[in-house]
Amino acid sequence: MAQQSKKVLLTGEKGFLGSFLAAVLEQDHQLFSIDGDLRNSVNIRSVLRTVQPQVILHLAGISRVQDCAENPGLAQEVNVDVTRELANAFLNEVPSQGKFIFFSTAQVYSKDAFHRSESISESSMTEPQNKYAETKLEAENEVKNIFSGGHHSGLNLRLFNHVHSSQSNQYFLSSVAQQIGNTAPDVDGNVEITLGNVQLLRDLSPVQHLLRAIQFLVGQDLVVPAGNIQTLNMCSGKGRSLMRMVEQIGEHYGKKVKIVPRKDLFRPGEPERVIGNCAQLKKLNPNLYPEISDQELVRLFFESMNRKT
Repeated sequence: MAQQSKKVLLTGEKGFLGSFLAAVLEQDHQLFSIDGDLRNSVNIRSVLRTVQPQVILHLAGISRVQDCAENPGLAQEVNVDVTRELANAFLNEVPSQGKFIFFSTAQVYSKDAFHRSESISESSMTEPQNKYAETKLEAENEVKNIFSGGHHSGLNLRLFNHVHSSQSNQYFLSSVAQQIGNTAPDVDGNVEITLGNVQLLRDLSPVQHLLRAIQFLVGQDLVVPAGNIQTLNMCSGKGRSLMRMVEQIGEHYGKKVKIVPRKDLFRPGEPERVIGNCAQLKKLNPNLYPEISDQELVRLFFESMNRKT
């Protein structure tokens, strides 16, 4: 059965994930955005009053950890204050039942929780790892406070690691792919690349799986009843060896890879495993985040960024 078209307001539509979301959602829904500075509360309220969105996907914000650390005041204003204003405007300007979906991060969880647990559930201890994560957790709490008991529902999505070939080399797989792809092999087909600690397990998923999950959350009316707020880990629940991912990317290029460790890239106290528990998401739909092999993940990673995922 085809899902009913909804009025969806998307913030951050020009960013990496936002651009993919816009391409996917516009196929089934009426998509709207807020032009101009989101810190303009009058503009926010005017747009919501006019559009009357049924779903808000709030993706906009300062997401670079270093930027938040260097300008904490701006991070607070953009990541927390804007979220509060947008949520309040949705509550006050849109009387029909709707859904507010906020994009957060797994970095809100405590490092100790990752050290102690096989996988992290939504009830695991939170202790933000940086200013970026602090603002995201504070914004999550704003969503909870504003929508609890009201006529809208809220979803706080804690994203783990999602990969795509169009990501910058600040991301692990992109850095590995760039180094291997740009390095000429020796006569035996070997290449040397420099990396930090690859003896780690990480919950890596293709961006395509995240997009399909969001499509589901947008399209389903009763994912979360009115007045309720749910936190969901957006992850596969599977730990992948970073070493194995390097080997798979090498195989993609037909090259044998030798890793030269760079101690300055090792992070003190970094957990050996960062794996999310996706049981709550699977309760909503067991087909979300299907299990795939490392080889399939790498194949999806290299899919063309111009293809509508």
